[in-house]
Amino acid sequence: MLNRPDTDIISDILEMTRLRTSVYANPQVCGQWRLDSVPHGAATFHFIVRGSGWLHMHDGSAPRALRSGDLVVFARDVPHALSDGPDTAQVTAAPDERGGPVTELICGQFDLAESGAALLLEHLPSLLVIESDAAIPGLSGLARLLASEAETSGLGRQLVLDRLSDVLFVGVLRFVVANQLVQRGVLAGLREPRVAAALEAMTRRPGDPWSIAELARRAGMSRTSFAQLFASTVGEPPMAWLTRLRMERAAGMLRDRRLSVGHVASQLGYGTEAAFRRAFKRSRGVGPGALRRHAPSVDDAAAKVA
Repeated sequence: MLNRPDTDIISDILEMTRLRTSVYANPQVCGQWRLDSVPHGAATFHFIVRGSGWLHMHDGSAPRALRSGDLVVFARDVPHALSDGPDTAQVTAAPDERGGPVTELICGQFDLAESGAALLLEHLPSLLVIESDAAIPGLSGLARLLASEAETSGLGRQLVLDRLSDVLFVGVLRFVVANQLVQRGVLAGLREPRVAAALEAMTRRPGDPWSIAELARRAGMSRTSFAQLFASTVGEPPMAWLTRLRMERAAGMLRDRRLSVGHVASQLGYGTEAAFRRAFKRSRGVGPGALRRHAPSVDDAAAKVA
C-alpha cells in the first residue's frame, strides 16, 4: 500500500517533466472589453483576481459567468475569449477607457517539457472551471497571495507570480483527483490504492526490473486481476506505462550532456545501450543522439534562468 501522500507521485512526475509555470499577462480592464485567446502550445489558466467576466467558447456553447476567485484551466489549446458580458457581438477587440467596475486577471501557462505532459494532462477535461467557493485546501490562501503579488511592483514580482502558479497547478491536480474528474490515467489511478501502489513503485524506481508478478504482489492481487485493473484504470497495461515513464525520464536525463547514453540506459533498467536506443527510437521516433542534439541542455536552461 502507499506509504507516501498521493501527491508525491505527482511531484515525481512534475520534476521529471520539468514543470515551468509562467504568468504572461496581468490585465486590468473596465467598461466594454474582450480578450481573445492566443495559441500557446501549452496548458493555460485565467484567474479572476477581482471583478467579474464571461467565458466564451468558440464551439458555440453558452457563455459562462465568472466571478472574483474563479479559476479557468485549459488542459489543451482551445479557442476562447473573455469579456465583460454574455454578448460580445458589439464589443471591440480591445478594452475601452470609459470607466466602470474593474476586472483584474492573471493569465499564465503550465509548460511541461516535451510529451511528458501527457502523463498528467492527457485525460483531463479540455476545460476546467474551479469556482471561488470550491473546497480546495489552501487554494483561497494561494489566490490571495497571487492577487496581492499582482498588485505590487516589488522586486522579483514576476518570479513570485510564476512560482505561486507552480503551486496553483498542483492545487488543480489535487482538485481533479479529489473530485474524480478523470476516469483514466495517472490521476485516476491515484484514487485506486492498489493501482497507486504500483504507480508509486514504478515512478520512484523506474530502473528496477519490474514484472507483472512483482507489481501484483505490491498491490495484493493476482497477476491477471492486477493487470486488468491497472489497464482499465490507467488506460494502458502496466509494462507499457512503465516503458513510457522510462522514456520520459530518459528524455530529461539526456539533456544533461554530462550523462552518457550508456549511463542513462543502465539507470533505467536496460541491459545494453543498444536495447535502450531501440526502445527510445520506437517511443520517440528519433534516437537518443538526435534528441540530445536538438533539445536544449540542462546547462542552456540554467543559463537562460540566470
